[in-house]
Amino acid sequence: MRGRVVVDDESTFQTWLAGKPTYAQTAALVAGDPAAGKAAYGVCTACHGPTGQGNQALNAPKLNSQAGWYLARQLRHFKQGVRGADARDTYAKTMIPMAATLADDTAIANVVAYINSLPDEAPPPATLAGDPGRGKSLYTTCGACHGYDGEGIWSTNAPKLAT
Repeated sequence: MRGRVVVDDESTFQTWLAGKPTYAQTAALVAGDPAAGKAAYGVCTACHGPTGQGNQALNAPKLNSQAGWYLARQLRHFKQGVRGADARDTYAKTMIPMAATLADDTAIANVVAYINSLPDEAPPPATLAGDPGRGKSLYTTCGACHGYDGEGIWSTNAPKLAT
């Protein structure tokens, strides 16, 4: 991935900063209730499976190993139409009505808590062959955001890539 640095003037930066939650607001968030999230997750099982294992045939990713912050952000993006709104995005657009079944941030937190309580099963066997040495050298660029072990980094909004 390539990036660029944009230097904004002070007022633009302050406007951007005002839209971000403070540490106190983030710390005050109530943890989700997995029991309450189990019922809401029922809609998700059609594509992502009962244990969040994903379904490659439906292009539904594995959920049970992703960080809670990432899952919550994606669900909010589907609810807001940030993801799945493009007509060419045939797979993600089905998530908009599914995410709409989650009434508010509490419902999202509950579903995420339930997903995080699911067992993380072993990944399916690899279906592609490749050169691990070359892949490792190419991954160094990815590691800057996703972590050098693929663990995901919240501060860069980079999801977990490794199981």
